[in-house]
Amino acid sequence: MKLKKLEGFGSLGVEICDVNLQTCSDDELIEIGLISADQLVVYINKVNCSITPERLNHIAHLYGDPFGGVDQSAYKMTSDRRKSKNITKKDLQTLKELRKIRSGLEQYDGMIRVTGKRDEEGDYLGMFAEGVLDWHCDRQGTGNFVPMIMLMSVEGTENTSTEFLQTADAYEALSTEWKNNIENLIGVHRYVPNKMAPGLNASQDNILRMNMCPIDDSEVPLVCYSTLGRKGIRLSYSTLDHFKGYSKTDSIEIMEYLKSWFMRPEFIYKQNWKDGELIMMDQTITVHRRMTEDCSKRVMVRQTCNYDKILHKGTQGLQNLGYTSPGIMVEGKFLTSEEYVERFRYAY
Repeated sequence: MKLKKLEGFGSLGVEICDVNLQTCSDDELIEIGLISADQLVVYINKVNCSITPERLNHIAHLYGDPFGGVDQSAYKMTSDRRKSKNITKKDLQTLKELRKIRSGLEQYDGMIRVTGKRDEEGDYLGMFAEGVLDWHCDRQGTGNFVPMIMLMSVEGTENTSTEFLQTADAYEALSTEWKNNIENLIGVHRYVPNKMAPGLNASQDNILRMNMCPIDDSEVPLVCYSTLGRKGIRLSYSTLDHFKGYSKTDSIEIMEYLKSWFMRPEFIYKQNWKDGELIMMDQTITVHRRMTEDCSKRVMVRQTCNYDKILHKGTQGLQNLGYTSPGIMVEGKFLTSEEYVERFRYAY
């Protein structure tokens, strides 16, 4: 395959120039998956992309279970609460919102629409509807994150952008002292409403909490590996409350240093979108952000993805750190599904 180095993003990140996702073979798609696992960000232009949601979901299934691990979705939670007769108005409102976000995509597991468009009732038709999004990665306040997300531009994306920051190069350049300092740090996470995405309404912020940090005091190691073994950190400061065993003051001081070290222009790739393009983006040691505020015309499709089929190993969440399974960990122990439902609280 013909690869072209992306500007920025340090030593990593490529454009695949000569493979059409609409017509290529599964073997070629698998090769693309392996390249994305290695390079952390892969870009495919409109000519070689412009695929349907069905094709995008096929690619995800080819690589692995699109939405593996512990099911922390609103559908699972509301179903369990309905069984125990504890369903609330907020559950029902969240379920209504999610149905609109996934309308027309229901058959594609792990896929949602990302847009600020509204329907005739004034409800949003997609997630992350408005406002900027600070640096983040999938399920950053849990040990249940997926290793890769595919983000496809559909319509109205001109003059909007997404930025991607990888931490592998900066980690390699850290001093031995700092590598030793952070090697065993455990982040203790709490969700703060509107901190990561100040433009979201209450209902969407509740859904965001389900994805990002559904359980307060969830523990996630700071240092992490990508699915192919690149070492970096989970730069998930928007949900970080403190590091285990450290005061909040000391934790803030550590994180501020790490932000200054890792968040450097030479490690950032900026994607100025055109309709019909695709970015495959790592979620283990890479973060992304959206600086565009007005998304009322923009429509994107977001597909979660694992690599377990093509890498023949567990690739979700803490499995990248040697754990046998992913999950939500509190005080050193994984929560059961029942404990997850019991402990979850809405952002509002």
